[in-house]
Amino acid sequence: MSEDIAKDFIKFYCKYFKFKHPEFSCKGIGPGHSMKWEASLIVDDHIIGTGKRSNKRDAQTSAYLDAAIALRKDSPDLWEKFENDRSKTKDASTPKPAPYISVQMSNQTYKTLNNLVSELQQAKMFQRKVKNIIANKGEKVEKNNLDQTDNKKGSINQEQLNSILDTESERLFKVYQDYLKSTNTEKLRSNRSRLPISDYTKPILDAIESNPVTVVVGSTGCGKTTQLPQLIFEKEIIKHQGARCNIIVTQPRRIAAISVAQRVAYERSERLGLSVGYQVRFESVMPASAGSILYCTTGVFLRRMHEEENGKDVLEGVTHIVVDEVHERDMNADFLLVILKRILHERRRNKLPPIKLILMSATIDTGIFAEYFGDFFSNGRCPVVRVPGKTYPVQQYFIDDFVLKLRDFYKPPQLDYEETSKYVDREKKFQSRKLPPTKFVSSKGTVQGKKYLTMDIDSDEIDSHSSEIDDNDTSSIGGYIERKHSDEQIDAEIPYHLISLVIAHIVHTTEEGAILVFLPGWEEIMALNRLLTTSPYPLGIDFSDQSRFRIHMLHSSLPSLSQQEVFEPLPNPKMRKIILATNIAETSITIQDVVHVIDSGKVKEKRYDPSKRMTNLVTTWISQSNSRQRSGRAGRVREGEYYVMMSRARYQNLEGYSTPEMLRSDLQEICLHIKALDLPASIGDVLAQAIQPPDHASVSAALENLKSLQALDSAEELTPLGKVLATLPMEPGLGKMVLLGAIFQCLDPILTIAACISSKSPFLSPPQAKDRADEIKVHWAQGLSSDHFAILNAYKAWYELQSSGNYHEANKFCTDNFLNRTGLQTIEQVKIQLLNLLERAGVVPKHYPQRDYGEPRGLALGPPEYNLNSNCLPLLRSLICAGVYPNISLKTSKKTYQTRHESITFIHPASVNYKGRAAKLARNYRVGNGIIGSESDESLFAPIGTLYAYSTKIKKSGKQIYLRSTTRIDPLSVILFGGETKQNDSLLLTIDEWLTFCGNGKVIESMNKLKLLLENCLAQVYERLDTNVNNSNNSAFVQNNKLNLAGKLDEDDEKVKAKLVRGIVEILDKLEHDSVDKTRY
Repeated sequence: MSEDIAKDFIKFYCKYFKFKHPEFSCKGIGPGHSMKWEASLIVDDHIIGTGKRSNKRDAQTSAYLDAAIALRKDSPDLWEKFENDRSKTKDASTPKPAPYISVQMSNQTYKTLNNLVSELQQAKMFQRKVKNIIANKGEKVEKNNLDQTDNKKGSINQEQLNSILDTESERLFKVYQDYLKSTNTEKLRSNRSRLPISDYTKPILDAIESNPVTVVVGSTGCGKTTQLPQLIFEKEIIKHQGARCNIIVTQPRRIAAISVAQRVAYERSERLGLSVGYQVRFESVMPASAGSILYCTTGVFLRRMHEEENGKDVLEGVTHIVVDEVHERDMNADFLLVILKRILHERRRNKLPPIKLILMSATIDTGIFAEYFGDFFSNGRCPVVRVPGKTYPVQQYFIDDFVLKLRDFYKPPQLDYEETSKYVDREKKFQSRKLPPTKFVSSKGTVQGKKYLTMDIDSDEIDSHSSEIDDNDTSSIGGYIERKHSDEQIDAEIPYHLISLVIAHIVHTTEEGAILVFLPGWEEIMALNRLLTTSPYPLGIDFSDQSRFRIHMLHSSLPSLSQQEVFEPLPNPKMRKIILATNIAETSITIQDVVHVIDSGKVKEKRYDPSKRMTNLVTTWISQSNSRQRSGRAGRVREGEYYVMMSRARYQNLEGYSTPEMLRSDLQEICLHIKALDLPASIGDVLAQAIQPPDHASVSAALENLKSLQALDSAEELTPLGKVLATLPMEPGLGKMVLLGAIFQCLDPILTIAACISSKSPFLSPPQAKDRADEIKVHWAQGLSSDHFAILNAYKAWYELQSSGNYHEANKFCTDNFLNRTGLQTIEQVKIQLLNLLERAGVVPKHYPQRDYGEPRGLALGPPEYNLNSNCLPLLRSLICAGVYPNISLKTSKKTYQTRHESITFIHPASVNYKGRAAKLARNYRVGNGIIGSESDESLFAPIGTLYAYSTKIKKSGKQIYLRSTTRIDPLSVILFGGETKQNDSLLLTIDEWLTFCGNGKVIESMNKLKLLLENCLAQVYERLDTNVNNSNNSAFVQNNKLNLAGKLDEDDEKVKAKLVRGIVEILDKLEHDSVDKTRY
């Protein structure tokens, strides 16, 4: 039984017997380290179902299932009535078959298509099977790599290697002795010895030496992140084994990996790159290969795991792996634990040198980790060593405490602003939603006169397709009210004026100490920064005065260098440092001078709905664990203060811990990771081994999307495309898009569009000028019916000014066109990052011949040969389709659109394609350009049957689903770059058993043939790209001073590929310009 069915059955039960809506009573059970939630589902004051899980939401789900399963067994007649009622309404909820899409083409375009297909079918490259396409060149590359590896291994035997390591170990021992004796390091050593973890050195090191896995719980300020790796390393150095000790420490964030590595190198009185280094995405300072501590992000370490070449052990020489901040439960860390557990078992089984695994956590809830690795221990748990933190008392202030004081002391007008007063009143009135005690029945009781037996859920009874409760359902379930859209809006509210007043109050009443403000995201950081630095200033304090204040911003999208400035001391002791940060500052990093913390109480979380294939970035309340971590930032160096923007009652009602990311995220990237590691198990089986496995529906949705992208085949094996995508640390759809941009020689605009999709739209829509902002956005769409093109065109215009040094004009351009300058700069940064990834993967050359091309190269990224088709808009539409597929919608009425999983959706109001906006602008364009016509306004609307690609779906109030970032596309784009095709008869062509195209049989047949030829060619290109991965030197690209293209095939095949690319570009361009008065098939 699925969760949705269980929920519907209980609703039906209540309606049938005229009971009130069901209610929940929830309570925590057990000690903090292993606490579980127990949820009781109550109807008519009787408990009809219970559930115990690690978090409240899962416990509620379990209670629903418990009640429904038992009730079905107890009342089969009622279940039969429910099934009959459900079958009547099933048709309304199931997406209707999509109407046929008419494919039309002029005679001239069809002839071009037919000729291209006929010529290509004669080529030899299409007579071979894909598995045989790795030509001699690829084999030579592999053989050369083998030879080099073998030569290197053969050049040093084991005896010589031992001698080298012994010599290096002696050197490390001498350096360490000098470090201990030097007066220059005396203060460093003294500071280290005062950290709490130094008092626990022996029990920690003894536990690590005696056990394969150890959990270390270190409270805030104990020094675990900087000291534990050094303690391990120094123990081996003292044993004259330092060169044989290599430690990898994973961090969830790049800023933590970099800053901690810098700190550790400083404490060891050495520069980075000797015994200490770091490795993050796009940046690294690697340590020595013999005797080292490497800090890296979890993602980088996972990439390392599938870089095995020629059977070489990728962890050769590694002695210790430290996974820091495991309590954060980010998806990469949870997946890493699965891989490490398998590795420890395999190394033991294969009698390889053991690797010690240390898990470090800042919270006491470690029971789940200790038990996860329990199969290595006779008692079923790995040892846990607890280290208290060095923290000072922190005074906590809730809204109940400080709002009245602010009003009494300052009488600030900001407290009377409508949004502020509403926020404060709502928090003051908030009451815990937990129900008072209710009547409990015994394990055997009666419900409506029928005997009811409470029971544990039988896992076999639960449908493998169960998914999470729909947060957007508007029905009430008593004590806990299911979240409505209005609730989500309330949760997303940030009391900016109140926060600014608290900052000003701290500055007014204290003389020192940095102020750290936790905010959900970049938009909120910028909004608060504007409030602080523009008049009217809070309490009259001008925070833009740089002689008094330094405002720093911490966000994952900012460059590492700019984020490092926050750790630097202020030039004047009378100045105050204000840090506006996301949860990036919650753990790992320590900003030494922070004394005051202001917490918005909010965090942004990605939540994926597998049934709708939707990912929403939701602003929601933090957990109590998050709050403890944030308040702890204030007590690191002295007594501190913690102001949180919620009431005490709200705090008491917060979840104990956040939902693990793996349980609320799209799993496509993780699925590719699993296949790239070539594990002897299915994707579902591997994910089932996670510490808290994702549900089957989420896994199935990820696999379906990867198959639609053609990254996986029907047997869940990596396709040639999938092998390349697995090497690119980006969302698979974007990875496919930029690969095709390189192959089809339109790299720069596709990089821009990919950066747009992965970033927030730079277009602003201020309430006071919304209509004007909408007009300008549609203006930049230039009649192309595309949000992606609107951003592309605006970005190009801004970048031309920005790159030429006309910063004043560039800023004015942003103001005049309602553009966020930071958003445009983010797109620029992401473009460069994407290009770097393609270069590292061997898709695009890092260096290429500089020649006179007869005209300026312009501002495009990448070699000119990779941008020959950058101005072909129909091609760009097609590659947008390829990148976002299966996110395709079909216009079914004037306002509605059908997707694969929803019969009715709407274009988002922010889109240039929203309702009549495009038509209105088209009408204004005609008038403005003196075009006279008799067409009615209706003729300006896109006709029924028009296809649109969209980036994301979001669900707003009620059940309405909106499509964001849309682009009109033509049928051929979907046929060529969409999913699997099936030609039902000579007149119909179906894609992924959803979209059906109809038209002239010859046209349909030729289109399908062209698709098959394109897929064959791309498979060969992807195979060749795969041989270049991690071997991306320029020799593969530049030959005889001529630049080769991505995935270059043999000379004859390359000519065929070039003809195919040119032919597709020509056909797409002709289709765009086919006029309606031409004869159509």
